[in-house]
Amino acid sequence: MEGAGEIELADRRSQRRPSSTATLELSPDGLAAPDEGALVPLNAVSLPQWSDRGFHAWAYLASAWSMDLLLWSYPFSYGVFLNYYTTTEFPESSRTVLALTGSISGGILYLSSLVLLPILRRYPAIKRKMIWGGFVTSIAGLVIAAYAKTPWQLVLTQGVLYSTGASVLYWPVLTYMFEWFSERKGFANGVIFSGASIGGAVFPYVIQVLLDKHGRKTALLVMAGILAAVPKPMNMQFLGRRVFWILCSANLIQGLGNFIPTLYIPSFATDLGVESAGTLGLALLNASSAIGQIMVGHLSDRSDLRITISLCAIGSTISVVVLWGLSSSLATIAVFSVFFGLFSTSWASLWPKFASIVAGDDAATAMALFVSGRGVGNVLAAPISEALLHPWAGTGKSEFAYGLGGYGPLILFTTATQLASVIGVVYKYFEKDDRRAISSK
Repeated sequence: MEGAGEIELADRRSQRRPSSTATLELSPDGLAAPDEGALVPLNAVSLPQWSDRGFHAWAYLASAWSMDLLLWSYPFSYGVFLNYYTTTEFPESSRTVLALTGSISGGILYLSSLVLLPILRRYPAIKRKMIWGGFVTSIAGLVIAAYAKTPWQLVLTQGVLYSTGASVLYWPVLTYMFEWFSERKGFANGVIFSGASIGGAVFPYVIQVLLDKHGRKTALLVMAGILAAVPKPMNMQFLGRRVFWILCSANLIQGLGNFIPTLYIPSFATDLGVESAGTLGLALLNASSAIGQIMVGHLSDRSDLRITISLCAIGSTISVVVLWGLSSSLATIAVFSVFFGLFSTSWASLWPKFASIVAGDDAATAMALFVSGRGVGNVLAAPISEALLHPWAGTGKSEFAYGLGGYGPLILFTTATQLASVIGVVYKYFEKDDRRAISSK
């Protein structure tokens, strides 16, 4: 029949969504289409059930605001650079060429929307790749500009390269607003755009101080570092899961005590009168952790994760309370170092498993948070241990480590952190509830 092929083709390019779903679908012209019998194109995007509200929408808004503040405030503040270039660094060069750097920087950011937004509408799946590509390119533009020798090199780096990367980073981030906000798009857009205005008011002073005190190279490298530190929109849905907070708490508590033996074993050995044991102990701790990392990682793959968590927690607890607490010679320090390396330092091998449990296949951000938990522990280890390292009731009452100076409280604190990390095993009791809560949204 004439026209039958066209009808069949149209049928294949669309699909009907049942009216029972609560998601809001987008019509080909970008407007909301009714659920009942609506024809939805293949590249349509479903709005999240929690759009306009909830932690995730506001987390996106904060991230996008930060991105807007930094990416646009640099070209908005270029007048400070221009004044520095024309009066200090390139006084004999063409002012027109130097000014071109700033005008190109802002111009590309604006004009690129004509190219990038249609591409993003046609190929929404490439957003994440574009964000990371633009992120790297924009930072590279600033870093290379720091080492530029001529005005034209500044045009190509601080002007063209930076703004091209910033555009590829900025516009995909902005399009997520239409997914996270439906009824409050105007408000969200206003909040995001206010970032550039605030940045344009603050950054001229920051840049002026950097240029006056340290010069262009340091100023641009600092700007690149600030841009590198800004939060990017990522998969953060796992933050609403109790399982994440249980494992995160166990990881943070474990990290508070993990670094203390590494810090104090050499000093402890010296105070004990066996100075050579300090270097040996530190070497054995690190060497045994290499074996432990492999052992713990393999166990986490092959057995119930709760078993591996318990093994690490109990093994490191016993090694501290017994082997370190009763140390009085080179041999006992060496044995303690080996066991602590096997069970405590090797906790790091659990992070990929933790991340996959809370975030599935898209686990990079979760992994970063677990890794940073160890970092927080390392940073806090020094002030906490120094506060504890004072004579106590047991000082001088034992020939073992508990009676040596102020090491008793330090050993007990480390013991408590390692034992408390076993709390991670309770994650299993909340895992099914978290999954049901997510699937019911």
